[in-house]
Amino acid sequence: MAAAGDLAARQRALEPAVAALKRAVCPSDAHCALFDQPWQIRQSKSGSTYVAELSVLASMAETLRMG
Repeated sequence: MAAAGDLAARQRALEPAVAALKRAVCPSDAHCALFDQPWQIRQSKSGSTYVAELSVLASMAETLRMG
């Protein structure tokens, strides 16, 4: 967690990009709960660490980029 720094500050810094992604993937009248969740550091079974919510958002963005 020390290597990640202030995760909440990083989430705030990326809010404009996350908002753009939300507009691209969520219907305007839908509530997309994933975009409102605080980011959390998790550990996989293999021992690597990742930011759970950011990982999902990155996958969405990459899918759109490849499309």
